[in-house]
Amino acid sequence: ILKSKLKGDPQINSINELIYECKEKNLLSNDAVHLLHAIRRQRNLFAHNSIDHKTRMMRVIFVIAAFSLVSSEL
Repeated sequence: ILKSKLKGDPQINSINELIYECKEKNLLSNDAVHLLHAIRRQRNLFAHNSIDHKTRMMRVIFVIAAFSLVSSEL
């Protein structure tokens, strides 16, 4: 979705770079940028760390809520 906002720039590969470029080109609000970084950080925790089973469900709910807030700008 972010690549399409940037017209598919093939040189940008990481989600962090995509978010940064969208911010630099004023394609996203500051709130959207913060929410996307929060989603990215949660994704990294799931991908690279062992998540405590007691917090897993709330992290998923957090990501869903964050995405629902940012989706209107995508």
